[in-house]
Amino acid sequence: MTLLVWFVHRQWLLPLLGWWSHIIINVFTHSKDYYPAPVLYPITYRGFDGIAWNTPIFMLLNYLLLAAIYVPIAHA
Repeated sequence: MTLLVWFVHRQWLLPLLGWWSHIIINVFTHSKDYYPAPVLYPITYRGFDGIAWNTPIFMLLNYLLLAAIYVPIAHA
């Protein structure tokens, strides 16, 4: 469906890339113990045991990257 939307409305490429990257990030940032995200949900319930986003080191890296991206954008 999303590919059909992209072919019809090519100016939606950036929002669709954001959505697709969010799905890919979800697969690798959800562990089996904390809100597992099945990779191919309609077909199978199998998932990937990724790093939980609430792990302290992962949260620290996440906030540091957000700050590193925010500073140049805010001062532009």
